Amino acid sequence: MSSTDCHYEVFAIDGANTAWRLIGASDGLDPATELAVDYMRRRPNSSVQITRETFCSEKREFQSQLVRKFGAKVDQPGPARSDNNTLEISPDLMCASVEDLYRPRARRGIEHALEPWLRRHKLCVAELLYGVENASILERAQLDLRSAIQRGVLAVTPHSNSETVAKRIKSLEQIVSRAISRLRSLARQNAIPDLSLVTWRSEIAAIAEEIDGPIRIACAIVERIRPAQTPVERLEILAALFDDVAHWPIDESKHARDEFKSALDMITSEILRTCNLSEPPFQGLALVDVIDVFLHIVQDQDQAASLLPALSNLRVFVSAGLAPKTKRMLIERVVSLIGGRQRLAGFGAAKLEIQRLRSIAARLAVLTVTEEWLSETQVREAFIARSARLLSRDFLDDYLRGMNASDAISALCNLVEHLVGEGARERLAKILEQEIEGFGFKTTFRDLRTPPLRRVAELAVIQRCIDNAGFVDRERISLMAAIDAFALQILERERALDPILNYAGSPLLRAQALLQLTARERLPVGESSRFAIERAVGLLKTGEAAREINADPNAKENLREVLTAARARG
Repeated sequence: MSSTDCHYEVFAIDGANTAWRLIGASDGLDPATELAVDYMRRRPNSSVQITRETFCSEKREFQSQLVRKFGAKVDQPGPARSDNNTLEISPDLMCASVEDLYRPRARRGIEHALEPWLRRHKLCVAELLYGVENASILERAQLDLRSAIQRGVLAVTPHSNSETVAKRIKSLEQIVSRAISRLRSLARQNAIPDLSLVTWRSEIAAIAEEIDGPIRIACAIVERIRPAQTPVERLEILAALFDDVAHWPIDESKHARDEFKSALDMITSEILRTCNLSEPPFQGLALVDVIDVFLHIVQDQDQAASLLPALSNLRVFVSAGLAPKTKRMLIERVVSLIGGRQRLAGFGAAKLEIQRLRSIAARLAVLTVTEEWLSETQVREAFIARSARLLSRDFLDDYLRGMNASDAISALCNLVEHLVGEGARERLAKILEQEIEGFGFKTTFRDLRTPPLRRVAELAVIQRCIDNAGFVDRERISLMAAIDAFALQILERERALDPILNYAGSPLLRAQALLQLTARERLPVGESSRFAIERAVGLLKTGEAAREINADPNAKENLREVLTAARARG
């Protein structure tokens, strides 16, 4: 048996009333020992065991042998083993129930271990897991998927190499293949009763074998779920499916998610293109359903970008005789959505409001690009009024709650990108100016317990944040000058540069140290940087500094480089 047929696993127990837990695995004894020693250092009252796991090709299982023990004596048997000496993983290691398979950590473990297999079968983890979500399917397929996942995949740690992973999941691949085959068989017989829309998305793999092409796959899904419904109701199903895809975990297969969204987008366009707006169910108030479906879908930026073709088709319908009514209904609906609640309430409402504004901005960007007539004055005014609420006292009190003076200035600068309308950024600049001139800000940066140069460096960071925030030049220059003036006061009153000026070393080194403060952005732009440069120049004018420069052929070039960088800021 080659060396690759065995590996080492590390188990730990933290007390008499707890179970042994697998904390890591490795191909070598030394890395496993290092892991055990590190765990004991962090938890000295624990007990750790290292086992050698040898793969038996005949029985196709790992056999365990204890090789080392560490730590306190615990009145608890070692990691459980069955009669054939195969290690049994503790149930609390990863999943105690089928539902635990859907947690993010479990999904990542499955995806890591089964990546080649999933790619080969053109599946993603969501399709695999949701395909076995229904308990009755698990029973009919006679699968113990929980045990297989637990033993074959979730015990694998990042320390294991690819060969170890491949061996550990060999049996799991066979079980998964049986599960997928069973699901496809049930799907062909229409024997899966009352499955939700969420579960139906897992049937892509089964339908794909019968039907060629993503458009027809999406058609088949819609038709097989509710075959006798009107176009509007089918659009509602599509909206729900879009919402499903939007809530797929971000670590799932991006390719599968994008392909399914693209298919849904195409079939949405096809349904709309073939509908007659002058006939039921689109006639009269039923048109609101279509509008709501689109507005529901485009709330998500990614979905909105994928729905541009469908929205373009809607524009064709608008020009088919119902344009004035449809236009009015759309604009009223958009304005209503933008308005939202008039008062922010609850802890954390400020951050939620910023997220909503981003979503609205993305939605409007798509709608106004696709539908020129949606760039109406009242739509823009509604968005301006909504963004103006960011400057209300209720919002600012919630938004800045618990922040120190420095973080509060940075947070206010981040609001600039969400403000729309004339005068909004000017009002934010005045609020920033009040914060800078306020008692809390000055008290923080006049605290003598913090070295003066460190406080000045923090002021330089705040000044850069203001510079990059996107204020108009007048407000930006004014705010940066206020920060610079405050930093200059600290430099002058607290004689912050004296430790460098009075250092016993050569004047050339002291001058370079002063210039580096400015060149490396440790001082704000403006008078405070100029203050340091002037003192550096004074040191360079001494005879001793001139002799040092003349004695070193590289000194003049180095000095010129740092002086140029400093002057650019001072």
